[in-house]
Parts: sequence; structure tokens; C-alpha cells
Amino acid sequence: MQNWANYKRSSVIFFDVTDTLTDEAAASRECFIQVLNDMIGRWAPDSDSEAFRPEEAYRRFMEEMHKQLTRKRKLRKEARFRSALRKAVHLYPIEYNRKWVDRFYAEYQAARSKTVHLRNGAKKTLQALSNLRPLGIISNKSKDRVIHVLKESGTNELFQHRLILTPEMVNCRKPGRAIFARASDAARTAPNHCVMIGNSWNKDIRGATSYGMNAIWIAPNRIEGHGMRMIGTKKIAVIRRLEDLVSFFED
Repeated sequence: MQNWANYKRSSVIFFDVTDTLTDEAAASRECFIQVLNDMIGRWAPDSDSEAFRPEEAYRRFMEEMHKQLTRKRKLRKEARFRSALRKAVHLYPIEYNRKWVDRFYAEYQAARSKTVHLRNGAKKTLQALSNLRPLGIISNKSKDRVIHVLKESGTNELFQHRLILTPEMVNCRKPGRAIFARASDAARTAPNHCVMIGNSWNKDIRGATSYGMNAIWIAPNRIEGHGMRMIGTKKIAVIRRLEDLVSFFED
């Protein structure tokens, strides 16, 4: 590994939440399958066919969602969901109408608002890091949502709540400089002693470095393990797994 002295001399670590600490795809899959089982379980055909498995219905749903994103005429998110849902359940012997779809969508949204999936290794990594540096959050989600995620995942006590920054507290969203400035002020340290960890190159990494913070980019889809990118003259560590973070901050 390269010499990452800028991380080792840091005073505080800030995390993004969505798709950095959490696995939103896993949460969506769980909620979709749960609602589907609740709503069509007793009408599902008595068949061993792969096509009738809820997991296969979810695969069809996601395939259609991705297809719609490539089309010239873009639908709104809810309209894409409803259209993809039709593709997902068309094999089931149900009366697919607006009332059924409205109920499915409402139950799915309710389940999603409650369900929290941490990424593999997230809790263990946070526990280790909390013994090395104060931990904070810089998120574009509401503070209520952030606190819900931390409590549901059992990580609430690992973060210092004065270091949780969200848009309604600052009137600014990432990658705006003001939210990073407020975070640095809350930590009572200079920006170059703060490290921002996130999965969005633009919102988290460019946003933080534009204010003078250091950053580590979580990029789980990279083929390589550790890597490095540059923003101007600043080196940015690139990693695939949260578990790889601890070594950057250990003496």
C-alpha cells in the first residue's frame, strides 16, 4: 500500500450513509420480495417453475427498471416502478389493476422506510474506527433518516451526534462547500485534518476535497482492490470494501 500519511494524521472521519454504509439494493430486494409474498402468496401457482419464484419476479422487475433508464422518453421514478411491476408479475394469476398496484407501491414504500441493510463488514469496521478517531456523518438524507439508520443498524453509539450534518441543518447539500465547512467547524479542526468517506465521486469526494478535506472513495464495483486517483495534486485512496479502511488510520 502507498504511504497515506494524510489519513494517519487526520483528527476525524466523516461518512456518507446511502450506499456507503448501507446496501440499498439488498434492502430494496428484501422489501419487494416481502410485499410480493404477502400480496400473492396464496394465489401463486402450485408449481416448481423458476418463473414463479419471488426472486425471479424481482429479477424481471429490476431488468425492466434498467431498460427504462436507457429509453429516450424517461418516466418518473414512481411511473417506472409501476411499469416494471407489471412485467414482474405478469405470469401470476392476479387481477393487475390500479388498486392492486397502489397497494403494492404503498406497502413497498412503507417497508423501505423501515428497512436498513448495512454493507458487509460495516459494523465491525465502524467499531474498529471509533476506537481510532471520532466518527461523524455528512449526508444528503434528513437527520431523522440518518438517525433511524444508525439506530436500526446498532451503530448509533459509534458516532458523535454533534458531528452529524444533514441539509436541513446547513441549508446546503453535498457537493456544496457549506455542508463540509460546517462539518469541519463542528469537529473543531482544520479541513485537512478531516477525512470524508463515500461512494459518490462527485458529491462526496469532489465535494470534500474542494473544501480542503481528504477523502477515500468506496468503489465496490472496481475490479482491483486498493487504488489511487488524483484530484489536482491530492491523492485519493480508492477501495472496494469497508473492511479495508482500518489500515489507513492505524499507526
